[in-house]
Amino acid sequence: MKVEGFHFKRGMDNNIVSIVDDTIQIHSYDNIGTGIIRKEKLGFIQNGEIKFILNKKDFNLLRNFNEMDISMNGETISIQSGKVKLKIQNQTEAKEYMPDLSGKEQLNLPVDILIAASDFVGDTDRSKGILVTPNCVTASDGKVLYRFSINTGVDRKISIPTDLLKIINKEVNYSPYLCGNLIVMSCEEEKVYTTLIEGFVDGIERISGGGKGKVHLNKGELIRHLNLASNFGTAIVMDVSNGVLTIDSVQIDSSQSYTGEINVETNIKQFKKGAVIKNLMKIVKLVNDEEINLILGDRTYEIADEDLYSLTLGFTIQGSKEMEI
Repeated sequence: MKVEGFHFKRGMDNNIVSIVDDTIQIHSYDNIGTGIIRKEKLGFIQNGEIKFILNKKDFNLLRNFNEMDISMNGETISIQSGKVKLKIQNQTEAKEYMPDLSGKEQLNLPVDILIAASDFVGDTDRSKGILVTPNCVTASDGKVLYRFSINTGVDRKISIPTDLLKIINKEVNYSPYLCGNLIVMSCEEEKVYTTLIEGFVDGIERISGGGKGKVHLNKGELIRHLNLASNFGTAIVMDVSNGVLTIDSVQIDSSQSYTGEINVETNIKQFKKGAVIKNLMKIVKLVNDEEINLILGDRTYEIADEDLYSLTLGFTIQGSKEMEI
């Protein structure tokens, strides 16, 4: 059977490959309930059928060839591409698995919102996912928080592992739905699924910094100063006074430092606290507009933009000043 190499993409622990005539179906899945089912047309008119299972290494190897002839002799898979010949063993010991994707419960979860939320989960611990409630999508690693208000279509709280977002095609417009304890992202040629997390941390959908201080400034100018300050340390001091935001680097080597100033519109008379650069940058970059409103609290920096809300924690430093409005 003839097949093109580009079909062998996004390989996982187990990969069931079935070629019937001019169609290839690939079911790639791991051992904890995440997988992709793809059905694609081949560029050849042919008759016949072949089925085999590959591990991740062998599966990914095949994408290096433009075209291949694949045949089987017992449990040996023979592959020829031009003058190259390969022999690979069929992984018969792998447990064949096909999830039940019936019983659809449609959801309103745009992929871009889920991707934005996944950046706030913080690590690869599968027990920490994206919390979806009936009216918002939210995620937090305890240092930064993301929340987007949207009618999600769920009638309860669910938690989605970020595994799902690592294997989807981010250029595709998926339709998400629930099937029991599975969430599925479906499009014309593929279905990507994963099991929901049980026992997630609750309550983050209600967190709010409640800051009273407002600073209106140019996003690009703030990002430029944060990037420059990051060459001198991982944290900064934010000092607001007399309509000027001063950004000072916090560094170990006192012989090197960075200071930048931005003219701002604000209701704050004085305020001085520390911030972690990467965390502050993360919430600032969520806003698409050139001008942003940064909300300052006694311990927080917040962004609120229509349906979007994000927060990061500040910290007390030597010479900190409580907010005066």
